[in-house]
Amino acid sequence: MLNENVINKAKEKGVKISFVASGAGVGLFDLFRVPGCSEVMVEARYLYDERSYLNFFEANDMPDVKYVSQDMAKRMSIQMLLDRPGALAVAVTAAVKTDRERRGKNHAHVSIRDGVFHHDFHVPIEGETRDDQDRYLSDSVMKIIIEVLDR
Repeated sequence: MLNENVINKAKEKGVKISFVASGAGVGLFDLFRVPGCSEVMVEARYLYDERSYLNFFEANDMPDVKYVSQDMAKRMSIQMLLDRPGALAVAVTAAVKTDRERRGKNHAHVSIRDGVFHHDFHVPIEGETRDDQDRYLSDSVMKIIIEVLDR
């Protein structure tokens, strides 16, 4: 299972992980299903509406912000790193299937940093249902985390 591989690889490398997700990526919480995850996982947040973003960034407003963008993913990973120095900060912001009209394709932006390096990724999202898309994204992000830990 990918979640076990992430936890085991992080333990092997002596790395702590914190993550924040928005729009999709709920499957990342599967990392907490692995026995011994408390040695690795230090924090997880899920932002879903404007108020949650404002609270996360301790801001009064966020004018002209594009929530699903590489810039937002970077900002989110930087904030996680500030909140949890020394941890591998993983941020995901995504656009997935919705019942509202939306422009653009289903995709996500991922930003991972630890204070020394940062990696940014764009992930096109596959799947017919929102559940399929979330699973695809969560699995993709776990594979990316393993790839980053292997560097």
